[in-house]
Amino acid sequence: MMWQDTIIVFCELLLTATISSSPVFTESPQMFEYISPSGSVDVVCTTRDPSTITWHENDVNKILITSKFTVTTISDRSSRLHLANAGALTLNELNAKWFCRATNTSDGSITDSTVFTLTQGAAPTIGASPTNPTEGIEGNDVPLTCSFAMGIQPVGEIFWKFTAKGTAQQIDAGRDSNTTGSTINTLLLSNIQRNDAGTYTCYVRNEFGSVSASAVVTVSYKPSVNITFTPSSSVVKKGSPITVTCHSDSFPVATVRSLFRNGVMIPGNSPTKAPPTETVIEWSYDIIASNETGGKYVCEANNTVGSGRSPEQELVVLLPPEAPTVVPFDAVDVFCWLAGFLGRPPISNVGVSCKSKSECNNAEFNSVVPATNFTTVNNITNVFCANVSGSSADYTCTINANNGAFDVNTATNVSTRPGKPGPVQISEITNVINTGFTLKWCVEFSGNSDPLTYTIIGVSADKATHSYNAQTQQGSTVVTGQEPNATYPVQIRVSNALGEAVSNQKTPHTTCFPDVLNVADANAVIDNQGRGTITFTDTRTGPCNSNNDYVIRNGDTIWETVGVERQDNTVTITFEGEILPDQDYELTIAAMNGKYESQRSAAVSLQFSQEPAKRPVDNPTTDEPQSCREDHSHAGFISAIAVLCVVIMTLTIIIIVLSCRRSSTVKSRGNHQQAAGEAEYEAVDFPAGNKSVSMTKSRVYGMAGL
Repeated sequence: MMWQDTIIVFCELLLTATISSSPVFTESPQMFEYISPSGSVDVVCTTRDPSTITWHENDVNKILITSKFTVTTISDRSSRLHLANAGALTLNELNAKWFCRATNTSDGSITDSTVFTLTQGAAPTIGASPTNPTEGIEGNDVPLTCSFAMGIQPVGEIFWKFTAKGTAQQIDAGRDSNTTGSTINTLLLSNIQRNDAGTYTCYVRNEFGSVSASAVVTVSYKPSVNITFTPSSSVVKKGSPITVTCHSDSFPVATVRSLFRNGVMIPGNSPTKAPPTETVIEWSYDIIASNETGGKYVCEANNTVGSGRSPEQELVVLLPPEAPTVVPFDAVDVFCWLAGFLGRPPISNVGVSCKSKSECNNAEFNSVVPATNFTTVNNITNVFCANVSGSSADYTCTINANNGAFDVNTATNVSTRPGKPGPVQISEITNVINTGFTLKWCVEFSGNSDPLTYTIIGVSADKATHSYNAQTQQGSTVVTGQEPNATYPVQIRVSNALGEAVSNQKTPHTTCFPDVLNVADANAVIDNQGRGTITFTDTRTGPCNSNNDYVIRNGDTIWETVGVERQDNTVTITFEGEILPDQDYELTIAAMNGKYESQRSAAVSLQFSQEPAKRPVDNPTTDEPQSCREDHSHAGFISAIAVLCVVIMTLTIIIIVLSCRRSSTVKSRGNHQQAAGEAEYEAVDFPAGNKSVSMTKSRVYGMAGL
């Protein structure tokens, strides 16, 4: 265990040596303890270990505790010397050497602090504002210097501040601040820019006060120019109003202002938009977008430093496609033209819609021109439209052009070069008869083409006669010598040396009307019961006149045919009709072969085999029986009313007859005929058993002279 005892003894000796070491200051006075002339000061001494601390003046003399000084024990290791009024110190006291002494309380070892003097301090002083030039041109270097007096105490801090537009900031690390000796500080503003213009202030301060000095730095720079369009788009349609605005920022403010379009200065100096500021000025121009006002614009401004130009700004004016020059293409069997369009941007789509100027068929065609047919140079597009139509005709065409900004329709009249005939159309079949018909047709055809040849398909060419009117483009073909009651599918072919066109097919059907009957020798007889016969000679020949039936009419009333007898050319027709008193008769005969009926014949005179019955008159004879007279009295009243009705009907019939009666009509009224306006009294015998009754009948024809 001896070695353990040895270690313990060694540690005790080491501990004893450490505890008994001299005091060590952890806080002690500075060599100079600066005091304000009339202020107070505190100086503190602190040791690591417990110690007795005393304050001494001039080596070892202990400070007397007076009203000037107060010593306060802070702890067993710390003490404070308080000087209440530095202005009360004498010159000897200010020049004295002061220190504090620490005596170890355990072993009495002593340590003295650093010797210090009580020195009266003062705030720094600064010279005039920085004397270097305070004006600079953008891009150059500008140095600023600050001179100051350091006073009794060295300067505590020197720094610069920059103020612009009311905001102050300390100079950033990118600026060079250098102190030469102890009285001059220089701030170098290298590569100064317009944003560096403002107030620069130099600050010098210590614990007794601070001072500062300022200088205003201005930066001159040439104009920075911008250009804008209002509306903001630089692509506008023709006719749009545009305002070109120039904006210049410079110092001093620009005094000369210009606007250039495509390198040429626009005359005149536009008024400013608003009063200029110290650095900014704006001016503007009002224009109307057109092909002439489109182009590249540049604003320019000048001041004493130099001139500036804006970036180039292009105003693109969208132009609608202008009317093209339409030229018929010189080729056979091709309808086309070369069209020159001026437009911005260039033409991207072209459509062609044409309609024949002829009223014949109103033929139309539409075509979209492929882009491969476009050639554009300097915003002028040539459009080649090939193989649009192969016929020869005069057209009115509409050309639709689109360039992405505008749609433009241009109408133009186009006559094709000589070509083949256009479509042929049979429009009407007229004048159809037993042996022929007429076709109405039209053909689209340009007047400058070769002469046309016309043929008919479906019937013999020598049976057709053609005519054509080039002005109206209407034609007609008259066909004769055909069989009656037959169908003929026909077409019209129109041709020239360059080609032909064939019409649509029509199928006219010829008629088979019987010829009108000649009844000059006709003899018609009828009894008072309405049964009669008509005999006449029928010498008609031909397919439409054989085996005809016959229709007998009294006026427009058809009488019934009872029988027909033919012997050679003599025809006898037995008929039945209605016989009425005072009836006028107008008999005609028509031949009929199925659905076709001839025209009516001339009127046939009608003879009565017996006298037709007469209506009784209203004045009885005196020898009539009383019953008959009574009956006749009633009949007279009825007759009066009947006569009134007859008068009214007669007037109506007279008016109608004057308008439509036929001059050849033969009217039969028995063996009696009276002039208009005369009264007729007739004796009529009515069978009455074994005796007859006589009556007098009155007939009034109305308006005389008709």
